[in-house]
Amino acid sequence: MKKITLLLVVALVATTSWAQNPTVTKVWEFSAAPTSDVGGLPGYIKTSTADRCRGMAYGKIGTEKVLVVATRETANAVHVIDASNGTILRQLNISTLTGGTFTLNDVAISTDGKVLICNLSAGTAGTFKVYKWDNILNTTVPTVAISFALTADASRFGDHFVVTGSISAGTAKVYAASQLKVGGAGVNLNSQKILVWSMIEDTNNPGTYIFNQTPQEIFSVVNAGSAWNLPSVCPIPNGKFLYKANGSSMFVLNNDLSLEGTTVSTSIIDGSTNGYKFLKTRTGGAVDTTYIVGFRYSDNRAMIYKLPQYTYTSMVSAAFSNSLGASGNANGTGRVCVQDDEEGTNVYVLASNLGIGKYSVVWPSTPTSLNTTKESLKFTQTTNTLKVQGTTPSTIELFNTLGQKVQSVINRNELNISNLRGVHIVKVNVNGVTSTQKINL
Repeated sequence: MKKITLLLVVALVATTSWAQNPTVTKVWEFSAAPTSDVGGLPGYIKTSTADRCRGMAYGKIGTEKVLVVATRETANAVHVIDASNGTILRQLNISTLTGGTFTLNDVAISTDGKVLICNLSAGTAGTFKVYKWDNILNTTVPTVAISFALTADASRFGDHFVVTGSISAGTAKVYAASQLKVGGAGVNLNSQKILVWSMIEDTNNPGTYIFNQTPQEIFSVVNAGSAWNLPSVCPIPNGKFLYKANGSSMFVLNNDLSLEGTTVSTSIIDGSTNGYKFLKTRTGGAVDTTYIVGFRYSDNRAMIYKLPQYTYTSMVSAAFSNSLGASGNANGTGRVCVQDDEEGTNVYVLASNLGIGKYSVVWPSTPTSLNTTKESLKFTQTTNTLKVQGTTPSTIELFNTLGQKVQSVINRNELNISNLRGVHIVKVNVNGVTSTQKINL
């Protein structure tokens, strides 16, 4: 009896540890908040109602780990910032940028270290443009990577855009989202439009690649009522995408960007959080858990959410960064970006009018006591029961993806699962040896 009790205590401690949230601490911060380092608000960010500094990306370019920040305060500029301390290293050459409602707005960096910046273009006479720098030398003039004339059914592009893959290898894709008001008098439907540009071989330079100027267009009517603002798309490691706009629920999209069918309401994830990025997937322990991070414009901070085993409706808040100041952001603009490498996990936050900061994310240790053996148990399953074959365990315990015990039995080989569905963790104790397995009920 004592041995069984000890195993149960160890399992409880391990499950509790596995369910712990990360901690977030400031590395550096220049803001309007009391937590700011000496120097306060940078000159390229000002407390105003114009929200002129909106775009930021992190990347390793050559040997430098940098942030690239686009601003229109007080004039158009693209700053290259040392990610280690927040100081400006240089500015990119933007002398050839033209057109758009805003000439520059958002920033992205490809996996091979190319910097891309898009304009913001609205209405039926504009052109959505993406510019590309092959390096971050201030003398380099960018090339136009994408130039897309807006049509009569396109309202606004460039609030958010995302780049995945490598430009050099020809695997890069650009995703840009927009909302569109459709329907006649008395009809309030909003069709969320997403454009995707893939790469093709450059016939003028064999062995190199350029973006196909004809994008794939995807429409999904997902809401009735007022149009959502600043829609964004977030790729996640299972091949799907998270679609989110200011004030909206979150929608899960398949890898072809069609609606997957899952909606995460604002009662689960904050409606004022947007611009999500994939943060990290933690493996080991009881269950794999994916973390995403977004910018919450209601209080100007990064919000980290955990997504156990891609169970979207089980998403919960896990941690958050300092607030960069009282909300002075009428448009709900701001950015987060992620560094996850040999230095650890860091989140960068840009609040359009209130500051910029770097925050370290420290993860709790992954428990190992839930994985005490590699012995594989065999189960049989019906609608109502889960049965261990060939033995009668001392205990069978069932945990949900949040680490909560939902069912258990002693000295039996059968567990009642009549009201349980989805991914769970089953832990079985046989002759003092504990084994755990993921199981889909």
